[in-house]
Amino acid sequence: MIAKCDRYAIYRACAEGQIFKMQRMRFWAIAVAVGCLAWQFCGGAAAQQYQERYIFDQEGGQWREEEQLAGPSEGIIGQVRELLGQNKGRAAEKLIKKYRKGDPQADDWAELMLLYGDCRLVRGDYYRAHRRYGRVLDKFVGTREYAQAILRELTVAEAFLAGNKRRIWGIFRVSAVDEGLEILTQVEQLGMGYRVAEVALHKKAQYYYRTGQFDLAQISYARLAREYSQGKYKCRAMFRSAQSALASFPGVRFDDTPLLDARERFLQYEQSCAGDSQRQDVELLVNQINGKQAEKEFEVARFYRRVGKANAAVFYYKYVVDTWAETLWAQRARVELLELGYPQAWDQTVLGTEESGK
Repeated sequence: MIAKCDRYAIYRACAEGQIFKMQRMRFWAIAVAVGCLAWQFCGGAAAQQYQERYIFDQEGGQWREEEQLAGPSEGIIGQVRELLGQNKGRAAEKLIKKYRKGDPQADDWAELMLLYGDCRLVRGDYYRAHRRYGRVLDKFVGTREYAQAILRELTVAEAFLAGNKRRIWGIFRVSAVDEGLEILTQVEQLGMGYRVAEVALHKKAQYYYRTGQFDLAQISYARLAREYSQGKYKCRAMFRSAQSALASFPGVRFDDTPLLDARERFLQYEQSCAGDSQRQDVELLVNQINGKQAEKEFEVARFYRRVGKANAAVFYYKYVVDTWAETLWAQRARVELLELGYPQAWDQTVLGTEESGK
């Protein structure tokens, strides 16, 4: 016979087990509900992106809104488009799979493959959409769907760089930034000669600048201004390239090449983009560069004074005063010169006499 205390222990263990099961079921119910809401939100955003598509018109030689080119569709294409327009990517995908089994050699398979990728795009599954668009790019080179797939890839890259993650084994969510940058490089290569390549390079430069990778940002913006000199982003690219060079300067204890590059690019921007709205900021930024260069040379002079080389210190203090006379560092250099006994130290005669008497 089981003792009374043992029975109570068994009852309590069973009750706790039931409570644990209920808590676990409640947890998964909440997780599923949140996941559905998030999936619906992402799908809605992707669906909106899907409706704002641009494609390349081979006859007109330019990018146009898809609605301007695509007329009313019939049959399987029309049904799939209608489902995608209603954000029913899963139903559209099932319809395409069923149609493919019935007629695997259909003439409209290029467009269906493109829409097959859109089924994942509207659901927020960007990585699988990318894989499907890749098949279009591999199998249907030179077609209208090929140009559309390039633009779809641009959307996928934007999503990855914006923080959307990819799934591994359907469980783990990992960063897809590297894939996004790789896609932009591919889009730039495949769309070379068209504006989509310019847009891809601009988005890559924006990402580098936004994430503080200023060395890569200045290279990308410089390429954008140089290779697309007649493009939409020329002036902004020149300005951002100069800003990136300035931001990449690590400090007065390091090489000042970034400052020299930034000054040159700001001056080029000022000459080439006279009507640009940010031109008024150039003078302020150039003054900032002057201040950093003056500070760097001032620190060199202080170093020589600290190690007992007064002549070298006087030379660099004078250089600061002569070159950047309007800066704070020039005023501090004058004070240092007075302390060293050179009230007229910026006079070449005095320096020459000092050097000869050394």
